[in-house]
Amino acid sequence: MKQNLLQIAVTAAPDTAEDTLSAGKMYEHNATALVFTLEESLILPEYRYYAEFVTVSGTARTAYLIPDENRQITVDLPVEITSQMTALCVFNIVQIAENGKTEQVIKAKTVRLYFSALENTDRLIDANHAFSVNQLLEAIRLGTFKGEKGDTGDMYVLTDTDRTDIAAKMQAELYGLPLEMTFELRGEASLGGAKQSTAVTALTVTAEDCSVSGVADIKVTVGKNEIAWLLSAEKYTVFPPAEANYTNLSLSLKPNTTYVLSKLSDQTAKYCYSALGVGSTATYFCHRSGASSNRKRIEFTTGDDGLATLRSTYVYMSAAFFRDALQSDWQGLTITELADSLILQQHFDMPLYAVSAECADSFDFVSGTLTRRTAKVSLDSSCLSSETPICVQDGEKTAYRYLFSLPADSISRICGAANGLCAQYPVMAYDVASDAAYKEYVAENGVTEGIFFGITDSTVCVLSETAPADFSAQVTEAPIEIVYATAARTEALPATAVVLPAGNFTAYVSPQTVCARLSCKADISAAMCDLQARLTAVENKL
Repeated sequence: MKQNLLQIAVTAAPDTAEDTLSAGKMYEHNATALVFTLEESLILPEYRYYAEFVTVSGTARTAYLIPDENRQITVDLPVEITSQMTALCVFNIVQIAENGKTEQVIKAKTVRLYFSALENTDRLIDANHAFSVNQLLEAIRLGTFKGEKGDTGDMYVLTDTDRTDIAAKMQAELYGLPLEMTFELRGEASLGGAKQSTAVTALTVTAEDCSVSGVADIKVTVGKNEIAWLLSAEKYTVFPPAEANYTNLSLSLKPNTTYVLSKLSDQTAKYCYSALGVGSTATYFCHRSGASSNRKRIEFTTGDDGLATLRSTYVYMSAAFFRDALQSDWQGLTITELADSLILQQHFDMPLYAVSAECADSFDFVSGTLTRRTAKVSLDSSCLSSETPICVQDGEKTAYRYLFSLPADSISRICGAANGLCAQYPVMAYDVASDAAYKEYVAENGVTEGIFFGITDSTVCVLSETAPADFSAQVTEAPIEIVYATAARTEALPATAVVLPAGNFTAYVSPQTVCARLSCKADISAAMCDLQARLTAVENKL
C-alpha cells in the first residue's frame, strides 16, 4: 500500500491555475502516487493519457496510461522525480486520428509538487553536543574549567580525542586552509593558490550535458599558443620600425580558421595601445584610456591568406619596454585555435592542456584515465524496422518486440555490447523474443517492458505493451532517448605531474559545455609545523 496518495481531479473545463501539493519526502522511491480522477466527458476511445514531469534536470514523461473502472489513473513518483525537491507535473490528453497522427493535445491539469528535505541527523547531533573550543581553552587558562572529573574536584586531563578536536579547530581558525582543496571550473574562474606551489591530485574534464550537439568522441591534445615564440623580452626586435607611433607584426595562421585571443586582464592598459587586425577589421585588446577596449577574450576567423596582425605602441622600443608590456598589458597573451580551446593552463604562454569541442564523458589529466565514450540518440518512428513486431505473452500480460535502427548519422555502438541507458524503459540483460523468455523476464524483474542493446552495433530492441496501432504515434510524439557506449574504457595517456603556481591566478575552461574539476593537496608544511608548536605550547600550560 502506498504511504501517500494524492487525489487530483481533472475536469473538462480549461484549467489555467497551477495547484501546489506537498508530495512527501525527498529521495523516496514510489512512496507517493498521484491519483488523477477524470471527468466522465474526458473518457473517449480516441484519447490517450500521459503525465509529463519538468525538473531542474530536464523533462520526462510516462508511457500512455489507461484509466480504471473508476476513471482513475495512478502514477507512482520514482526517486528520479523525488530527488529534485520540486517538480512540475502536467497531465496531458492526446487525441489520435485514425491514421495514427496526433490531432490535439490537451493540457488538462498542472500541479506543482514539493518534496520536504530529509532531516540531517548529524547536524542535530552536532547541535545538541556543540561546544566552543575558544571557551574551553580560555576556561583552562583561567583554571575555571569544570568537566566530568572537575565536578568532583579533580584536575581535568585532556584525552586524545580532545587534543585532536582542539587541533582541528585551531587549524581552521588560524589558517582556514584545508589539506585538500577542490574547485569546479566553468568558463572563467579566479583561484587563490597557497603560499607555496600546490600539487594537483586530480584534474578531470567532463561534458556537463551528454545531449550537447557535437559531443561524440574524445580528442585530448596539448594546446598550442600560436604566438608563444614571441612572448620573450628578447623577441622585441621582430617588430619593424614604428609608423605614426604604431608598429605592426604580421602573424601567419591557418586560412579560414577560427582562433581565440586571450589574456589575463581586462583592466585599463598601463603602457600599450594594442589591437588585433584581420583583413580590414581591427579590434583593441589593450587601451590606456578606453576601458571597454580592454578585452580578455576575442574570437576571430582568418581569411583565405590566414594572415593577422598585432598592432601596438610602445612594445618595439627596447627589451625593457617589451618586458614591461609582457608583465602588465600583455600578461598571459595567447592565440589558440578555437577547436582546441584552453581548458586549464599554468601560464598563458604555456598552455597546459586543451580539449576539442567534441568532449569526453570524463578524462583525468593527472592519471591519464579516459572513461567510456558515449553518445545520445533519439529514436522515433522513422527509426522503426519494417518487420512485423513479435508478440510475446505471459498469461494476461502481452508485449511487442520492436526493432529500431540507429540514425544513419549516429555513431555505432560497441558491437554486441549490452551497454546503454534509457529514460523510458529499464535495460534488459538479454533479448526477449519468445513467450518462455518473456515469462522468465517478468518473473525475474517484476516489469513487463524493457530495452535491449546487444543485438548488433546499430540495432536496439524495445519491448513495449503498447500495441502496433498506437506505438508509431507514441514514439513520434515522444521519441525514446537512449545513451549508449561507443568505445570501451581505455588508458589514454601516462600519468602527468601537475603543479599549480603559487598565489592567485586565473583559469579558463572552454567551451561552455565543459566542466573541469580540480582537486589538489596544499603544501602547508610550514603552517603545520607552526600549528604543532602552538599546540605544544598550549598543552604545556594545561
